[in-house]
Order: sequence, then structure tokens, then C-alpha cells
Amino acid sequence: MDKSKYKEELFTTYNLNFSAVLVACGFKLQQVERGLGSKALFCFENSQKLQDINNRYWKKELKIEPQLLFDSLKFLKNRLYSDLENKNGF
Repeated sequence: MDKSKYKEELFTTYNLNFSAVLVACGFKLQQVERGLGSKALFCFENSQKLQDINNRYWKKELKIEPQLLFDSLKFLKNRLYSDLENKNGF
């Protein structure tokens, strides 16, 4: 990765739905940082491919298989809730 082009090695977002799109497109979730309340920061490795998907997503030009998207959303929610349970001692 060209570090002069990508000042941040990680791409971060609070957007659960966009994070599900990234997972469905094959990007590996690097970490989830819990914030105050119900906020969670999703972290992915930054790349040109990710930036291209980001641009296409916000221009409403991205096509994705629905079942794959829903599976990715379920994966992220499971990750969020399992982290909450572990921190609360459940």
C-alpha cells in the first residue's frame, strides 16, 4: 500500500450498514472499537479497492447480492453483541 496516498492504514466507520457491505465485498474486519453508549467503530485495512467501493456506495452505483449482504450484517451484529456479553461477564 502506498502510504503517501493512504495516510491512515485503517479505514474506520461507525456505519454498520456500510461495514456489512465491506465484509460482503471480502474485506476483513480488523477490529471493533467500542465507544460510549451503543457506538462502535469498525476498522478495515485501507486500500484503493476499498476507496473505490466507498465511492460507488455513496453514489448508489454498487451492486451486491442481497443474501451475502444480510449474512454480513448478521456477522457484524453477532460480533457486536458477543463483545458486549464478554465485557459484561455474561
